[in-house]
Amino acid sequence: MGVGFIIIGNILPKVKRNTLLGIRLPWTLASEINWYKTHRFGGRLFFIGGIVMTSGCLLVLNGVAGLIFCGAVLGVVHVPIVVYSYSVYKAEGEARKQGHRESAQTSPARHQDRRGSFELFSGVVRVIISPIELNKECLLPCPIR
Repeated sequence: MGVGFIIIGNILPKVKRNTLLGIRLPWTLASEINWYKTHRFGGRLFFIGGIVMTSGCLLVLNGVAGLIFCGAVLGVVHVPIVVYSYSVYKAEGEARKQGHRESAQTSPARHQDRRGSFELFSGVVRVIISPIELNKECLLPCPIR
């Protein structure tokens, strides 16, 4: 079971967003960024959990104690992934709300005068900043698709 977790931990960060394989929570399926961040985090936890599970069962625990230990590691690995994914979802929602509040607070005349340049500027900033923010958490280059 531990070796399986190690293998899953290595594969999980590379899984593209789909409805068949991966950490399929409602909020990971709703956002590409959430899917990516959750699977990076989950892959690390699965790998560490697999090492702990394998070493604990091989070196120390046998029989029923080993099964209880594996079950405990299983819970310790899964709960933080769900909590992390939900927190990323909430943070994305707050960022979206904040963006709507800021656009609602600007006066219509000012917004209409600069509308074209603002949309162009915000699109360029999103294209430039988004890959940089995602790459901070990556160990290897992570292209956005």
